Amino acid sequence: MSNVVRNIAGFPRSLAGRVGMITLLAVVLISTAALQVALPCKPALDRADLSEFGDTGKILVVMVFAGNQLQKTITALERWETVTPCSSDTTKSLAHLMLYTDGELGESEGTLKNTINGLASIKKCFKEVSYASAALTGVDNTYDKKRENHLWVRGPNQLFYTMMLKIVPGEEWANSGVSHLFWMEPDNIPQRNDWLEHLLAKGRSGPYWIQGSSYRGDCIPQEGGGCALIGRAIRAHINGNALYHIGDPSFLDFVDEVSEGEWKHWPFDLAMLKEVHESWPEPRFRQNVHLLQLVDWIRNYGPYPYKAEDVPRHVLFIHADPKPAISQEFKGTFTESETDLADKAAAQAAQETVQLRGELERVKAELEKARGAGAEQKPAGDAVAARLGNEETRRMLLPTPLMIKSPAEEMQSSPGLAAAATPEGNLLLGVVTAANAPMLDNYVRLVETTGAARHLVLVPVDAAAGKAATALSKRVGAIVPFSGAPNSSARVQTLLSLLRQGFGVVAADVDDVAWLRDPFLGFSKEFELQVPVDARQGTLETRAGREWDPYVSAGVSYSTPTAAVVAFWENLLKELDADPAADEGALLSQLLKQAGTSLLWGTLKPALFPNGPHFFEEHLPQASGADPIAVLNDWVAPASKRYRLREAGLWAPAAPAPDAKYLTYFDAIEENGLNNQRQAFRNALAIARVLNRTLIMPRFHRRHRQESPVPMDYFFDVGRFETEFPEVQPHHFLEEAFPSWETLPVQVMDVAIPPVPSSAPWLDRAVIVKPEREWHGASPAELRGWYGANEDPLLVFHGLFRRFDKFDDPDEHARFNEQIHRAVVPINRTLEIADHVSLAVAEASPSKSFDCFHLRHSQEFLDSQRDWGIVKPLDEIVQILVKKMPPSERTLYLTTDVPTQETRDAFLAAGYPTVAFLYDHFPKWELAHVRTLEGEVTMREGQIDQLVCSRARTFIGNEYSTFTWHIAFLRQQAGLAQVSEDIYDRSRQGMEFL
Repeated sequence: MSNVVRNIAGFPRSLAGRVGMITLLAVVLISTAALQVALPCKPALDRADLSEFGDTGKILVVMVFAGNQLQKTITALERWETVTPCSSDTTKSLAHLMLYTDGELGESEGTLKNTINGLASIKKCFKEVSYASAALTGVDNTYDKKRENHLWVRGPNQLFYTMMLKIVPGEEWANSGVSHLFWMEPDNIPQRNDWLEHLLAKGRSGPYWIQGSSYRGDCIPQEGGGCALIGRAIRAHINGNALYHIGDPSFLDFVDEVSEGEWKHWPFDLAMLKEVHESWPEPRFRQNVHLLQLVDWIRNYGPYPYKAEDVPRHVLFIHADPKPAISQEFKGTFTESETDLADKAAAQAAQETVQLRGELERVKAELEKARGAGAEQKPAGDAVAARLGNEETRRMLLPTPLMIKSPAEEMQSSPGLAAAATPEGNLLLGVVTAANAPMLDNYVRLVETTGAARHLVLVPVDAAAGKAATALSKRVGAIVPFSGAPNSSARVQTLLSLLRQGFGVVAADVDDVAWLRDPFLGFSKEFELQVPVDARQGTLETRAGREWDPYVSAGVSYSTPTAAVVAFWENLLKELDADPAADEGALLSQLLKQAGTSLLWGTLKPALFPNGPHFFEEHLPQASGADPIAVLNDWVAPASKRYRLREAGLWAPAAPAPDAKYLTYFDAIEENGLNNQRQAFRNALAIARVLNRTLIMPRFHRRHRQESPVPMDYFFDVGRFETEFPEVQPHHFLEEAFPSWETLPVQVMDVAIPPVPSSAPWLDRAVIVKPEREWHGASPAELRGWYGANEDPLLVFHGLFRRFDKFDDPDEHARFNEQIHRAVVPINRTLEIADHVSLAVAEASPSKSFDCFHLRHSQEFLDSQRDWGIVKPLDEIVQILVKKMPPSERTLYLTTDVPTQETRDAFLAAGYPTVAFLYDHFPKWELAHVRTLEGEVTMREGQIDQLVCSRARTFIGNEYSTFTWHIAFLRQQAGLAQVSEDIYDRSRQGMEFL
């Protein structure tokens, strides 16, 4: 940053290089044109009382401008000669002015100095004038109004964060006594004389972080006419032209938090609102939301025209860059704002009332003419007319489908297609490839159960797919070989071909969709195109800093044969051809949004078309009592698709193998911590091997001590597991093969810790044995003695946590542990998040490495451990750690049940330079991965913490904790020199890391 800022001292090391990647709302930030109307000189307000101002009350007025705004900046400064900052020199000792730009100042500095030397108002009111540059170049100075990617306004936002996080904390300004900063762009126009004096008074009016204006226009004028409505979230944020309390360190910490946080790619002013309202926990929100203050002494009109004579006397500033005047009747079209999908309904309501008066009657008349006398009258409400306009409404309500044929481009139409169609002319389309062919037989089987198989058209695109489809030819409506362009989306090409021939099409991915009811029930007369929601939580999904609401999937689509639908899929095909690696869900969401009112589209109800997370993890339709039409088996690796369908009973039932013997188990919900579940699963695999039985998986749970069943692959990679243990059966196999299993004897090994339940409905069926080594678990010899001669086809165990000791042969035991290490592996998304956090924690350290300490100190833990004599105050634990792991340049990463500021401060005070928790570096766009729909934390969070600590240079934990043990196991299997050390110096008493 050398030569970046003139007249400014260097930056503090702790903030060096930390400029967030942020974005900016075009209509409310750096304007591209100055206000073109002459403002009358307004009388001064009553003089502000500045007698209370001391050294801490100084203000820095920052006139910020882009490199191409030099003349606008000069015009703005010259305007101060008419609307003066002060009437006397009272403010001179308290006010500084800075001219601040994005690129190098160069000759601009001399031009500005010459201008300012001729302005008496600046000499009179400001103690000094400085000139600064953020020296932004390349992508760092991007300002792309077309918003073609998430960095479209990186430049203006870099400008703001550089000021707040580098210049303000720099030596000169940190020691200058300046407490308040007024961010002022050239189109932020003073309205009253003595405005600087009143700014000083506003800064001392009470505690605040930001004082500024919401958007005060009624709508946002659009290019080519019309005015877009905006939603409450956009309207409520404080525009960047505002007064900031830079003298409050907590405010600068907040800005730093925003610049690095979940919303860092958003407009900096909007990002601050989102951080407070959506990312803060409730207690913090309640305590601090008052510090972000909407005020009326500054008004932000942006591009909206206003009348100067209507501005109240108390208003000091107007931030505006008005477009050509809009009449009060708003005769232009109200369009959907790009900034807020939530206002779609409001925009449509505006269209109904002001744009399309009289349109409906004309549409109705043309419909009657098209249908002919006596035809059935189909109602068309105002809302339909408003959404579609004349041409689209008329097109959609005509009783016959639009036929568009281009024989040279189509698959050959055949009587088979017509025969396969429903009476309404609809088809169910399945495109088959070598990749999804193994799922095809089950897909057709499920379609058969709905009675729709005779309407299913299979389109194989390669030889393997052709073989799989041909084998099913008698079970489906038609098979049509693919004849489209190679290296392009076969599904979209085929869909377009059928639409152009006049068929309505339900297109579904044969490896992603399981039909439970008649697929054609999903068609709606209200929409031309319908697609399912595919967000993990609700309808909102975040990708690379961009929000998609709704985020949809192309795994299932309902298309009617209209010109608008054909045009839409043609556009999608073009985009996919240009970028075959594109995220199709994000692309589909984007194009649907861009379609606006030209396409009547909707989303399928999540309870009827649940995606993978909603059905298999959240149990959304099951909880609501809904009867789904289809399940989207997505958000999982390919190897998981078959497994999940088997667990849900959506795969052909499997019979027990002849003469095979099985083993399964269930655990008390009180013992369902993930580490306990993992160890019980490991023990079950070992016991099954000792007894020569096949394991049937238990139920896994995602919430600690709560009934919260999920598939195994919620936590672990099924593909890797099945490679190592291909014989293991999913839990649903238990219901298929042994429907009365809950009446069988329950095998119980009493290991003392945890104890055998004192009351349970199965106790009268319990067969209890006691291992010699108790909580170390049973030996292979004991297991064979108790169960080896048992010929029952199924043994049901209760509680296998701590029930297996080790194999007799040390080499066999080592091989088994290595097999477990390869088999029970977190899913890829969990690994990727852990990679992200580990790298970020290391990068925060000068040594590019970190140490980890597992701290258990919640009140629940302390209460449970008092009888064990190991409860110590936090400060004593800190001092023990200092001796074992002396502070160094490495970051100290804490995995803990008390991730509070008090905890962090205790370790910082002991000399650790950087102390990090998981959520300091957690990728906020992946919060859905560790949260339920209700926002509850799942045990994936601890799984990520363990992975991070497994990569630390040194690890110290609580070696009587299964959480610590699994970290140590990962480190042990990775061959690290230092595996683990107990903070309390206790002996492991022969226990090994598992």
